[in-house]
Amino acid sequence: MASRKAIGSQETLPPGCSRRTLLSGAVGAAAAIAGWHAASPSAAAADDAPAWKVEKDQIHSSICRWCFNPHTIEEMCQAAQQIGLRSVELLSPEELPKLKPFGLTCAMVGSHGFVKGLNHTENHEECIAKITHSLDAAAEHGCPNVITFSGMRKGLSNEEGIKNTVAGIKKVIGHAEKKGVNLAFEVLNSRVNVEMKGHPDYQG
Repeated sequence: MASRKAIGSQETLPPGCSRRTLLSGAVGAAAAIAGWHAASPSAAAADDAPAWKVEKDQIHSSICRWCFNPHTIEEMCQAAQQIGLRSVELLSPEELPKLKPFGLTCAMVGSHGFVKGLNHTENHEECIAKITHSLDAAAEHGCPNVITFSGMRKGLSNEEGIKNTVAGIKKVIGHAEKKGVNLAFEVLNSRVNVEMKGHPDYQG
């Protein structure tokens, strides 16, 4: 995964590379991956198309599992390895061992979903149990981050949602620090009602 500095700071780009050329390359890589998704991966696919391969590894790229359903994790890992990517993310704790044979990591380990989140106190017990399980698995497998969500508003004010979410995070942040894993809060677009582009009523 690229840091914000790597994307946003001209000083971090290699000589002769502008943001425009960087983004053009990113679009090309996305098109290559989309082509793999449409055609279904094969052992020879990436080998036959050198333009698919990451050569300089200046941006540590990851692909998100749900974007490539119904491909299996093994198929995704094989294609990611051939392309030269580093990670397949948003896997469950139980799926993490499947990465090891391919030399990959999971940049962001899944936990609870984005519908039932920490903004409602009645969800805290379930969400914190899942976050804790994911933190333990992430630490065991050397994965750096675990995701968490606010959840849907369902009539809550911003003040109440923030208070409840902070209270929930405080219950688990000490365990995250102990395990040396980052807890990443997902921000989603709640302003558009387009499948997987917008999530109306999401509070974060």
